[in-house]
Amino acid sequence: MTKEKVDLILNDIREGSTNKHAAEANGISERHFYYSILQGVCDLEHQKLNTIYAHLVQSLRQIEQSEIKECRKQIKENKKSHKGAEWTLEHVYWQYFSANAPAMEMDARLRNLEQGELNNEKETEEKTDANA
Repeated sequence: MTKEKVDLILNDIREGSTNKHAAEANGISERHFYYSILQGVCDLEHQKLNTIYAHLVQSLRQIEQSEIKECRKQIKENKKSHKGAEWTLEHVYWQYFSANAPAMEMDARLRNLEQGELNNEKETEEKTDANA
């Protein structure tokens, strides 16, 4: 991860790309991207404000904040025509704006657990094959 690569990813996200597509289009796997975010959160919690990872997280939050503000502004100003803004808040920022947030969070956790189980099964198979 370099600052230049992070800035390219952030620019793609700012222009509307998903995190996954922005990262992969710039040569970073989705997993590496999310690990970088976790590292950035950890850096910020420990007051390490000048790392590339802290920059990534702070910039992502600024992008998200701008989008949320813009959507809420559209909803307030356009009483009848704000379906796109509503959709964005309910589907992209569902943790904060969806009435189904608890169920959606449980579903996401279940998918993560299942993915972990699949990864563990694959690792076990690889070890078995290597020992055979």
